[in-house]
Amino acid sequence: MVEHHRHDPEKVIVAERVKRSEGIQFGVFYTLYKIAFISLTGVGIAHGNFCLIPAARLAAILHSSNTWNNLAASIVKSRVPYTGIPTVRGTRYHGTSGMNFTSLLLHGLSAVSVYLDIVATRVLIACTMMLTFLIAMLVFIIMIRLFTDLAIPGWATMSFGLVSVIIIQLLMLSSSVLFTLLNSRGQSSVIPIVEATRYIQEINIVYGYQKTRSLAT
Repeated sequence: MVEHHRHDPEKVIVAERVKRSEGIQFGVFYTLYKIAFISLTGVGIAHGNFCLIPAARLAAILHSSNTWNNLAASIVKSRVPYTGIPTVRGTRYHGTSGMNFTSLLLHGLSAVSVYLDIVATRVLIACTMMLTFLIAMLVFIIMIRLFTDLAIPGWATMSFGLVSVIIIQLLMLSSSVLFTLLNSRGQSSVIPIVEATRYIQEINIVYGYQKTRSLAT
């Protein structure tokens, strides 16, 4: 990563995961997560938090509220130039991972939350398309019931009631997504550069030269 940085010092260098060391079960769920993430957001993320960030790019990342939720997704959405290096994740040298299924699920959802506006828009579009189809189905059921003798006794009423319940649920889902999005826009954002000092006890420089005491360097 340092070698790539020397050749291209303006870009963030991220470690892309081309192969993992976890078992088959984790691999299956991780693949499903990546498919769901692309479907909901329209973008793909093949890297985690391990990265090399040039000092010139730190300000954009540290002043982004998305970084508080998920660093990897924030790098992609912040549109800072970055490049990935294919890496094979090895086995842990010592101890065991503290991440369980719940932690991993929340970590994945935090990445999705960075694209809340895009996810909400896609969900609303999907709900609108389904509502249009269901309303057309209701009209079709009514036409069969009133103008033909094809309807089995009780069939039209049962179908009408079932479709109506689905429509009500879709309207409730759409309203919930819409108001959640609008409410999030009114909430104050957590800016990492402002809040980070509360979590730092000391700073030790192990490589390089620190010109100033600013966190951005």
